[in-house]
Formats: sequence, C-alpha cells, structure tokens
Amino acid sequence: MILPEYGIGVVSFANRTYAGTGSINNRVLDSIISKAGLKKMQLPPSPILEQRKNELVKLLPEWKDAERSGLFAENFFPDNPIDSLRKDARSIFAKAGRIIKVQEVRAENQLRGTFIMEGENKNILVYFTLTPENPPLIQEFRIREQAKE
Repeated sequence: MILPEYGIGVVSFANRTYAGTGSINNRVLDSIISKAGLKKMQLPPSPILEQRKNELVKLLPEWKDAERSGLFAENFFPDNPIDSLRKDARSIFAKAGRIIKVQEVRAENQLRGTFIMEGENKNILVYFTLTPENPPLIQEFRIREQAKE
C-alpha cells in the first residue's frame, strides 16, 4: 500500500494465495503516521488551477456572463442551473459580508482544489474541479459558508 500524500508505503509478503495483507498494511501505516507525526504533503497548485480560481473569483457572486465565458465544461450549466448558482452565491456572500481577502488555492491534485474567501462576518469555502482536457475547464463547483477561525 502506497500513500504518496505522506511519502510512504509498506509492502507485506505472504506465502498463501490471496493472503489478507490489506488490513495489516493499514494498521502499520496508521501506526507510522501517528507515531512519527507525519503530515500530508501539500501539492503546489498547477498554473491552470490558479488561473481558473482567479477567473472564478471574478464571476462570483453574480455569475455575470459565466455561460458565455468559455471557462466551463459543456455539462456544467445543465447540471448547475445559473439561477440556482446565483441564488446560492448571493445568499452566502450576503452572510459573509465584504470580502477582505482571497486565499491561495490548496491543490488536492493538479485539477482539483479549494480556496477560502475571507469575509467580514464569515468565510466562504470554494471547491472546484477541472476537466482532464486541454485546456481544462471547470467541471464541478461547490460553495459553502464557513465560520471564521
């Protein structure tokens, strides 16, 4: 079992066909991670992930001309009606108040990440995924309010 996000892996050998080594590998990895105090490595965001984040921020909360922007996958708006996107974003932004700062994107991988928009009253967590095409387009989007830390 390999956990690239921690930079480690373990291998078990057994002298029986289909020996159940998965559970022992999990326990060994859990022990190593907790006893060594390992933390997940943070990937740097890809240039396209950062670019799409900046383009998304400019569209929020009104989604003005988003359908004609060329930033979204062909299935995005059929799956996410623009009126619903506007309604949800307006509600969340109203609760957040004035946006003070937009944090850097935290990459989950080269095409998926999250970022926080810091508001006066509440923060806004934005999650998005890009398509695996060239150029990558926004395929998935979620937004939710988050208590200030």
